[in-house]
Amino acid sequence: MNERAVATQVGMVLMFGITILAIGLIYMGAYPAIESYIKVNHNQEILSSFRLLRASLAKIAEVEVPSRVVESKTYEGYYSINLSGNITVGGTRYPVYSIRYKGEDLILSLENGGIFREVDGKSILLEPPFLYTSGNIAVLSIIDVYGIEGATAGKGVLRIKLTNLEDSSFNRTSNTTMVIESYHIDAWRSYLETQNFTIVSYSNSTNTLVARLGGGEIFYKVVPVKVDFLR
Repeated sequence: MNERAVATQVGMVLMFGITILAIGLIYMGAYPAIESYIKVNHNQEILSSFRLLRASLAKIAEVEVPSRVVESKTYEGYYSINLSGNITVGGTRYPVYSIRYKGEDLILSLENGGIFREVDGKSILLEPPFLYTSGNIAVLSIIDVYGIEGATAGKGVLRIKLTNLEDSSFNRTSNTTMVIESYHIDAWRSYLETQNFTIVSYSNSTNTLVARLGGGEIFYKVVPVKVDFLR
């Protein structure tokens, strides 16, 4: 083998090595950005699933459909059903359960129609709960969740089935004082203030507030909904 042939082979080996090194350096620099993009995309998909769940609950509460199934990817997180608080209206206390997703950097809860995101120990309201007012009249749907408390995890697609267990009608009360107990009490407080409620008392330590709607009436109904996690 002559010197020219050897030099050519050495040059090709060096060029190949430099190319591999350059690709490695580019990948190392780009990997954090790629990983961040993938996480953001996953989080957006989970949030979209929660909005579909909320829309399905709204249709069930309005007796438009008897049941709905929503599919959601779990990625690295898990879904659970948790007792997250209580709502007292008309002198009666009703338990409130939430559908919750917890991932590496995303925590979402669907509580009585409200979508709450937990960030650094605080709750941000992304979609309002099923409580609306017009003047001094309030309309409230209480979603009474029936399901097995606990969590389901593992990568793949989770099918969440919502079933209306009973048609319910509205009750009417002139007692416009409500008591809200919730892990997301700060977000509830801010929302109630936008709905003409006056906050009578508030305790962040017990996650409880008392709110009153001046003068009018509250129309409310309890909607029993069975939640099943299906694989």
